[in-house]
Amino acid sequence: MATMPTNAMGTVAAKRIPSFNKVDQLKLGSSSHTLTVKVVSSKIVKQLSWRPSQPTRIAECLVGDETGGILFTNISLIIYNI
Repeated sequence: MATMPTNAMGTVAAKRIPSFNKVDQLKLGSSSHTLTVKVVSSKIVKQLSWRPSQPTRIAECLVGDETGGILFTNISLIIYNI
């Protein structure tokens, strides 16, 4: 049975409604955006091995939409080759 996410006070946390943005609306230092973009290129720049069974990969991805493009750094346990 799935449980509802709770906050520190034990009450059920309300879900945020995602607001989809365009690349030209991004500001330096902002976070928690929902974007729909196309991946133009992806390159793994570093691979770390904290756990040999699950290597952590750092990839730089050039992504964009019709308003512009950004270089996105992805730090993840799972990065698929494009």
